[in-house]
Amino acid sequence: MNSSYRENNNAYRKITSTDKKLVLYGAGSFGTSFKKIIDKFGIKAECFCVTTLKDNKREIEGLKVYELDSLPFKADECCFLLSLNESMHKAITEELEKRNFKNHIAVTQADMDLLLEDWIQYFFQSKGIDTSCEYIDCNGCKIVNGLIKKEIKQSFLYEAGDLIFPIFGDYSLLSEGPYEYSGVTLDSGDTVIDLGANIGLFSSVAASKGCKIYAFEPFPQVINYLCDLSQVYPEQITIVPEGASDCAGSTNMFIFNENTSNSIVFSSKSEVSAAKTITIPTTTIDQFINDNKIEKIDFIKADIEGSERLMLKGAVETLKKFAPKLSLCTYHVKDDPLIMEELILKANPSYRIEHKWKKLYAYVP
Repeated sequence: MNSSYRENNNAYRKITSTDKKLVLYGAGSFGTSFKKIIDKFGIKAECFCVTTLKDNKREIEGLKVYELDSLPFKADECCFLLSLNESMHKAITEELEKRNFKNHIAVTQADMDLLLEDWIQYFFQSKGIDTSCEYIDCNGCKIVNGLIKKEIKQSFLYEAGDLIFPIFGDYSLLSEGPYEYSGVTLDSGDTVIDLGANIGLFSSVAASKGCKIYAFEPFPQVINYLCDLSQVYPEQITIVPEGASDCAGSTNMFIFNENTSNSIVFSSKSEVSAAKTITIPTTTIDQFINDNKIEKIDFIKADIEGSERLMLKGAVETLKKFAPKLSLCTYHVKDDPLIMEELILKANPSYRIEHKWKKLYAYVP
């Protein structure tokens, strides 16, 4: 295995140097992702710890979850790994020390990124795959090599578990969930709409399976990577530099990250005040299909940072006429699962809908 994590990752060295029971403080997306990564390195945590139990969840990812004041370990028995947003590290450290828990290690996003990068490198090497080239060949699916492109590395790392590893039948690092599940699968000859194409990993998978893809991506910084990818699959990937919404025209996109997580919707005024904005063109799925005289749509994938429901409002005729398979992210807005299911069934009551991981899967048998 690549050994750079031993040399460069301070958190790894600290974690493996302690003989205490390891307790993951934080059971959100950061904590659960970190748990999956350290599992790969043979580092086993005893449990999750949280300030307050949410939804009465007492087990996550196979580990018990305890509130801090209910932890069944003495202060000198355990070491806390602060696996949550870095802005909370100081406050959590103060709470721990009030209770005489002196052993704790702050885990940063950079720590987690480096561990994940090393594991992905090792994974590819174990498959005999060259990761020094511009594109990586994954069982016949050519994907852009985000390991050697600094600007898109983080996007690449965190999409790998859901999009790259499943190519090899490995689902151990799923985060949001795969895009193919149950009755929602890509078939050769499918016409696919990839909403939030980003650096094109899903488009690559679909193209490698013989699909025709319309890759929607309005964010200028990543369109260049899609352009490069479209040269790998010139007959199959068409780039659409627009956002999908409930009306055609233009709108503001709030820029929270230079590569991903940018949105035309938002959840709080504080987020908006901290974000830059750009103006992007928008269309509806119905209008795009009509304008381009597209004869069928078989599959719609969407990871568009909270505007999935807007897209569905602009795709009513498409859902009625073509009944495409749907694979949609549902974690950006709290009531996404409920609202999106209602919109789909209102447009076409024949859909069967399943919710799993952080996605909604829908198809008409």
